[in-house]
Amino acid sequence: SLHFYAAWMGVKKLWKILSPVKERVSVESLRGKVLGVDLAVWVVQAENVVQGSYHGIYLRQLFFKVMHLLEHGIGVIVVTDGKAPILKAQTIANRLGVNLDRNQKVIQRRRFMKIMNECQEMLISMGVPVLKGESEGEGSAAKLQQDNRIDGVITTDGDAFLYGARVVYRNLFVTEDYCEQYRMNRIEYELGLSRDDLIALGILNGCDYNPEINTLSRLHRHDNITSP
Repeated sequence: SLHFYAAWMGVKKLWKILSPVKERVSVESLRGKVLGVDLAVWVVQAENVVQGSYHGIYLRQLFFKVMHLLEHGIGVIVVTDGKAPILKAQTIANRLGVNLDRNQKVIQRRRFMKIMNECQEMLISMGVPVLKGESEGEGSAAKLQQDNRIDGVITTDGDAFLYGARVVYRNLFVTEDYCEQYRMNRIEYELGLSRDDLIALGILNGCDYNPEINTLSRLHRHDNITSP
Protein backbone atom coordinates (compact mmCIF):
# COMPACT_ATOMS: atom_id res chain seq x y z
CA SER A 1 0.00 0.00 0.00
CA LEU A 2 1.10 3.57 -0.68
CA HIS A 3 -1.22 4.98 1.98
CA PHE A 4 1.78 6.24 3.94
CA TYR A 5 2.60 8.68 1.14
CA ALA A 6 -0.84 10.29 1.14
CA ALA A 7 -1.13 10.78 4.88
CA TRP A 8 0.39 14.24 4.71
CA MET A 9 1.44 16.07 1.58
CA GLY A 10 2.27 19.74 1.64
CA VAL A 11 1.23 22.47 4.07
CA LYS A 12 -1.26 21.45 6.73
CA LYS A 13 -4.72 23.03 6.39
CA LEU A 14 -3.67 25.00 3.30
CA TRP A 15 -6.60 23.96 1.12
CA LYS A 16 -9.03 24.95 3.87
CA ILE A 17 -7.39 28.39 4.05
CA LEU A 18 -7.58 28.75 0.25
CA SER A 19 -11.17 27.49 -0.01
CA PRO A 20 -12.70 31.02 -0.36
CA VAL A 21 -10.95 31.41 -3.73
CA LYS A 22 -11.64 27.92 -5.02
CA GLU A 23 -13.19 28.00 -8.50
CA ARG A 24 -15.12 25.19 -10.16
CA VAL A 25 -14.11 25.17 -13.82
CA SER A 26 -15.00 22.85 -16.67
CA VAL A 27 -12.31 20.65 -18.18
CA GLU A 28 -13.45 21.91 -21.58
CA SER A 29 -12.52 25.48 -20.55
CA LEU A 30 -8.90 24.31 -20.29
CA ARG A 31 -8.73 23.44 -23.99
CA GLY A 32 -5.57 24.82 -25.58
CA LYS A 33 -3.67 25.03 -22.30
CA VAL A 34 -0.57 23.03 -21.40
CA LEU A 35 -0.60 21.62 -17.87
CA GLY A 36 2.11 20.05 -15.77
CA VAL A 37 1.10 16.89 -13.89
CA ASP A 38 2.66 15.95 -10.55
CA LEU A 39 2.93 12.22 -11.26
CA ALA A 40 3.57 11.05 -7.69
CA VAL A 41 0.25 12.53 -6.53
CA TRP A 42 -1.74 10.75 -9.24
CA VAL A 43 -0.06 7.42 -8.47
CA VAL A 44 -0.77 7.74 -4.75
CA GLN A 45 -4.39 8.69 -5.40
CA ALA A 46 -4.90 5.65 -7.63
CA GLU A 47 -3.47 3.27 -5.06
CA ASN A 48 -5.43 4.73 -2.13
CA VAL A 49 -8.80 4.95 -3.87
CA VAL A 50 -8.82 1.29 -4.88
CA GLN A 51 -7.12 -0.52 -2.03
CA GLY A 52 -7.11 -4.26 -2.61
CA SER A 53 -7.73 -4.04 -6.35
CA TYR A 54 -5.63 -5.76 -8.97
CA HIS A 55 -1.97 -5.00 -9.52
CA GLY A 56 -1.31 -2.13 -11.92
CA ILE A 57 -4.45 -0.10 -11.18
CA TYR A 58 -2.23 2.97 -11.13
CA LEU A 59 -1.37 2.40 -14.81
CA ARG A 60 -5.03 2.14 -15.76
CA GLN A 61 -5.95 5.26 -13.78
CA LEU A 62 -3.03 7.20 -15.21
CA PHE A 63 -3.84 6.16 -18.78
CA PHE A 64 -7.45 7.30 -18.59
CA LYS A 65 -6.62 10.55 -16.78
CA VAL A 66 -4.07 11.52 -19.43
CA MET A 67 -6.43 10.53 -22.24
CA HIS A 68 -9.19 12.58 -20.61
CA LEU A 69 -6.99 15.66 -20.85
CA LEU A 70 -5.74 14.96 -24.36
CA GLU A 71 -9.27 14.36 -25.65
CA HIS A 72 -10.18 17.85 -24.41
CA GLY A 73 -7.30 19.39 -26.33
CA ILE A 74 -5.14 19.94 -23.25
CA GLY A 75 -1.39 19.55 -23.55
CA VAL A 76 0.28 17.46 -20.86
CA ILE A 77 3.80 17.44 -19.43
CA VAL A 78 4.24 14.88 -16.66
CA VAL A 79 6.81 15.70 -13.98
CA THR A 80 8.36 13.09 -11.70
CA ASP A 81 10.22 13.50 -8.42
CA GLY A 82 13.99 13.73 -8.45
CA LYS A 83 16.21 13.33 -5.41
CA ALA A 84 14.35 14.15 -2.23
CA PRO A 85 15.73 17.13 -0.25
CA ILE A 86 17.69 16.27 2.88
CA LEU A 87 15.26 18.38 4.93
CA LYS A 88 12.45 16.01 3.91
CA ALA A 89 14.21 12.88 5.15
CA GLN A 90 12.15 12.59 8.34
CA THR A 91 8.86 13.11 6.51
CA ILE A 92 9.72 10.37 4.03
CA ALA A 93 10.73 8.07 6.88
CA ASN A 94 7.37 8.69 8.58
CA ARG A 95 5.44 8.01 5.36
CA LEU A 96 7.33 4.78 4.90
CA GLY A 97 6.09 3.71 8.33
CA VAL A 98 7.61 4.76 11.62
CA ASN A 99 7.25 1.20 12.91
CA LEU A 100 9.00 -0.43 9.97
CA ASP A 101 12.61 -1.46 10.23
CA ARG A 102 15.20 -0.11 7.80
CA ASN A 103 14.96 -3.05 5.40
CA GLN A 104 11.16 -2.79 5.21
CA LYS A 105 11.41 0.92 4.46
CA VAL A 106 13.89 0.23 1.67
CA ILE A 107 11.49 -2.35 0.21
CA GLN A 108 8.58 0.13 0.34
CA ARG A 109 10.63 2.87 -1.29
CA ARG A 110 11.86 0.50 -4.03
CA ARG A 111 8.28 -0.56 -4.75
CA PHE A 112 7.23 3.05 -5.13
CA MET A 113 10.11 3.76 -7.51
CA LYS A 114 9.23 0.64 -9.53
CA ILE A 115 5.66 1.91 -9.90
CA MET A 116 6.92 5.33 -10.99
CA ASN A 117 9.21 3.75 -13.59
CA GLU A 118 6.33 1.67 -14.99
CA CYS A 119 4.23 4.82 -15.29
CA GLN A 120 7.01 6.67 -17.07
CA GLU A 121 7.45 3.83 -19.56
CA MET A 122 3.74 3.84 -20.37
CA LEU A 123 3.63 7.64 -20.75
CA ILE A 124 6.61 7.64 -23.10
CA SER A 125 4.97 4.92 -25.20
CA MET A 126 1.90 7.20 -25.41
CA GLY A 127 4.06 10.05 -26.68
CA VAL A 128 3.53 12.12 -23.53
CA PRO A 129 6.52 14.25 -22.45
CA VAL A 130 8.00 13.17 -19.11
CA LEU A 131 10.35 15.44 -17.21
CA LYS A 132 12.38 14.23 -14.25
CA GLY A 133 12.42 16.96 -11.64
CA GLU A 134 15.56 18.06 -9.88
CA SER A 135 13.83 17.47 -6.56
CA GLU A 136 10.10 17.67 -5.80
CA GLY A 137 7.78 17.06 -8.75
CA GLU A 138 5.43 19.92 -7.85
CA GLY A 139 8.43 22.21 -7.45
CA SER A 140 9.73 21.41 -10.92
CA ALA A 141 6.24 21.87 -12.36
CA ALA A 142 6.02 25.27 -10.66
CA LYS A 143 9.33 26.22 -12.25
CA LEU A 144 7.93 25.27 -15.67
CA GLN A 145 5.08 27.69 -15.10
CA GLN A 146 7.43 30.45 -13.98
CA ASP A 147 9.30 29.92 -17.25
CA ASN A 148 5.97 30.16 -19.16
CA ARG A 149 6.30 26.62 -20.49
CA ILE A 150 3.00 25.50 -18.96
CA ASP A 151 -0.22 27.25 -17.95
CA GLY A 152 -0.86 25.48 -14.66
CA VAL A 153 -0.01 22.59 -12.36
CA ILE A 154 -2.20 19.57 -11.61
CA THR A 155 -1.51 18.43 -8.06
CA THR A 156 -3.07 18.08 -4.63
CA ASP A 157 0.18 19.16 -3.01
CA GLY A 158 -0.15 22.79 -1.93
CA ASP A 159 3.62 23.10 -1.87
CA ALA A 160 3.30 24.00 -5.55
CA PHE A 161 2.29 27.54 -4.55
CA LEU A 162 5.24 27.82 -2.19
CA TYR A 163 7.51 26.85 -5.08
CA GLY A 164 6.04 29.63 -7.20
CA ALA A 165 3.13 28.11 -9.14
CA ARG A 166 0.53 30.69 -10.22
CA VAL A 167 -2.36 28.35 -11.09
CA VAL A 168 -3.09 24.95 -9.55
CA TYR A 169 -5.77 22.45 -10.60
CA ARG A 170 -7.04 19.93 -8.10
CA ASN A 171 -9.48 17.01 -7.96
CA LEU A 172 -9.50 16.26 -11.66
CA PHE A 173 -11.29 12.97 -12.26
CA VAL A 174 -12.02 11.02 -15.44
CA THR A 175 -15.70 10.75 -14.53
CA GLU A 176 -16.11 14.48 -13.88
CA ASP A 177 -16.25 17.33 -16.38
CA TYR A 178 -15.20 19.85 -13.74
CA CYS A 179 -12.20 20.38 -11.47
CA GLU A 180 -11.00 22.88 -8.87
CA GLN A 181 -8.89 25.85 -9.90
CA TYR A 182 -6.84 28.03 -7.56
CA ARG A 183 -5.18 31.18 -8.87
CA MET A 184 -2.39 32.99 -7.09
CA ASN A 185 -3.63 36.41 -8.16
CA ARG A 186 -6.90 35.79 -6.27
CA ILE A 187 -5.01 34.42 -3.27
CA GLU A 188 -2.95 37.61 -3.18
CA TYR A 189 -5.80 40.04 -3.84
CA GLU A 190 -8.70 38.48 -1.93
CA LEU A 191 -6.91 36.66 0.90
CA GLY A 192 -3.96 39.02 1.20
CA LEU A 193 -1.50 36.14 1.08
CA SER A 194 1.72 36.41 -0.91
CA ARG A 195 4.04 33.54 -1.75
CA ASP A 196 6.19 34.50 1.25
CA ASP A 197 3.07 34.41 3.45
CA LEU A 198 2.29 30.89 2.26
CA ILE A 199 5.85 29.84 3.08
CA ALA A 200 5.35 31.31 6.56
CA LEU A 201 2.14 29.30 6.88
CA GLY A 202 4.14 26.19 6.04
CA ILE A 203 6.54 26.98 8.85
CA LEU A 204 3.78 27.71 11.38
CA ASN A 205 1.26 25.00 10.44
CA GLY A 206 3.80 22.38 9.47
CA CYS A 207 4.72 20.97 6.07
CA ASP A 208 6.86 18.29 4.47
CA TYR A 209 10.02 19.94 5.82
CA ASN A 210 9.14 20.71 9.42
CA PRO A 211 6.51 19.94 12.06
CA GLU A 212 4.02 22.59 13.14
CA ILE A 213 4.95 25.21 15.74
CA ASN A 214 2.77 24.49 18.74
CA THR A 215 3.37 27.75 20.58
CA LEU A 216 0.89 29.63 18.38
CA SER A 217 -2.83 29.01 18.47
CA ARG A 218 -3.87 27.34 15.21
CA LEU A 219 -6.83 29.71 15.13
CA HIS A 220 -4.71 32.86 14.96
CA ARG A 221 -1.96 31.79 12.58
CA HIS A 222 -3.63 33.05 9.43
CA ASP A 223 -4.48 36.38 11.10
CA ASN A 224 -0.94 36.78 12.40
CA ILE A 225 0.48 36.41 8.90
CA THR A 226 -1.96 38.75 7.16
CA SER A 227 -1.88 41.46 9.82
CA PRO A 228 0.45 44.45 9.14
